[in-house]
Amino acid sequence: MDFEKHLNIVLESQSSFAKGIALRYKALLLQQQGKSSAKTKRALDLSLKYLQESGCISEIALTGMEIGRYYLKRGFNKKLANG
Repeated sequence: MDFEKHLNIVLESQSSFAKGIALRYKALLLQQQGKSSAKTKRALDLSLKYLQESGCISEIALTGMEIGRYYLKRGFNKKLANG
């Protein structure tokens, strides 16, 4: 079974923790495949939501770092610096 199939199986689970992690990996996979940035951002936002529900601080932090990378890749830090 391939990675995407495993992700989809986990995404159907009832576990907020598992869904949150799977959504983060789905976002990374979407980025790697060059899919739309809106889909990537949506997956990261949902990942954060589910991980906050689960209360796992370390996984929340990892998703937060990926959200930061998402914005850095799109030049968000430059927009902030320029006002």
